[in-house]
Amino acid sequence: MIALLAKLADARRDLLLFGMNSFCSGVRSLAGGMAATSSCVASPSVPMALEPAVYPCLMMQQRFKRKKKRKRERPHPTEEQIETKARVTPIRLEDHLGNPEPPYSIAKNIRRSIARMAAGWKRRSDFRRMNRYRVLSAVGLTHDDPEEKVSREGFVTPLTQLQHNAHLPRSTLHARFRFPHTLHYKARWGPPVTEKEPHVYQCVASMRLDDLNLTERQEKRMLDILGPLRYDPATRMVILEADAFPDRNHNAAYLGDILEVLMRKAKKA
Repeated sequence: MIALLAKLADARRDLLLFGMNSFCSGVRSLAGGMAATSSCVASPSVPMALEPAVYPCLMMQQRFKRKKKRKRERPHPTEEQIETKARVTPIRLEDHLGNPEPPYSIAKNIRRSIARMAAGWKRRSDFRRMNRYRVLSAVGLTHDDPEEKVSREGFVTPLTQLQHNAHLPRSTLHARFRFPHTLHYKARWGPPVTEKEPHVYQCVASMRLDDLNLTERQEKRMLDILGPLRYDPATRMVILEADAFPDRNHNAAYLGDILEVLMRKAKKA
């Protein structure tokens, strides 16, 4: 009993030094010590009392000791679970051909990319573009040399030149050419066939040479370009055919380009 009172006195002193939390932990340790001493009274090897300087260290260890976290067991998935697991495939640019993105999604992606670039993020495409620019700059193909002496004020790319020379109709209600002409094609009606039929997408454009408003010299130049197979002298009809593409619209557009180039070459004579 005397030893218990001495321990309580020491714990009160520790209360003033370490606060209320240390006192509570000391009381818990004393309760455990009482149970240990009651079970080990007959054993002379167990010390009945400890030095007062040892109590603060013990209480600090009990207060700040970290508990070991128990590792959670993760169940291993079975083969059936692995096979039936949903996999989200990445969206490619080709996937938007038949189902284009809405404007909201496009604007969201643009804002996210701009925010990442402003924050300093670097993508693989950025490194690829910079490396390609460095290679072209070292060879001299970037056209951004401040000491370049070549004047590029009147430089026109081939694509821009084609755009300037093209005379496309303003809408589907307007004709591409002002002179009378006819565009016709064949359509097959019937059951599907296994063999590919030749000239199934062929388009034919025909016009009279007198309706082209050309001079005699220009008509001779056009006939030299066309040859005898595309001109009928009896009816003075010019016939152009195209079946280079597997689509009638492409072939019709190709015929229009050919006729436009033909008229331009003939008028230069």
